[in-house]
Amino acid sequence: MKESGLHFNEDSFNRLFPFFFQLSSDFQIKSFGRSLGKLLPGLKKADSFLDQFTFSRPQIENISFEQICTQYCNQFILVKCNVNEVLLKGQFEAVDGSIIFVGSPWFTSMQEILNHKLTFEDFAHTDSSLDLLHIINNSENIAQELRELVQTTT
Repeated sequence: MKESGLHFNEDSFNRLFPFFFQLSSDFQIKSFGRSLGKLLPGLKKADSFLDQFTFSRPQIENISFEQICTQYCNQFILVKCNVNEVLLKGQFEAVDGSIIFVGSPWFTSMQEILNHKLTFEDFAHTDSSLDLLHIINNSENIAQELRELVQTTT
């Protein structure tokens, strides 16, 4: 099959995958997305991935670069940020001697997003998780208003 010739510059890759990180074969962070940097302000290039993150799903303890490339690429992966315990959901892809994680945070409420000072612009426009959390938040607010109304009328 012919290659498609898709190539992204750093800005366009950041727009598509703002929570990405790229790892060298020795698990050093080569680059990361602007929103991941906002979520983890202390994160720096050349930091050790294994010091900053833990595999949550699948649970992997002694991992090698080759093992990620052969067994864990193109699978659903959860990694936990050791600093603030935020879960990132996504997948690994092997690219030119490195691996790239593309994904987004796994939040369960709008309050978590606000607590981390993230905004709509921090997420890819194709990421529906923010929309779903907004719908859940609206439903919770409406339910609370209905409970208050029932208490007032009784």
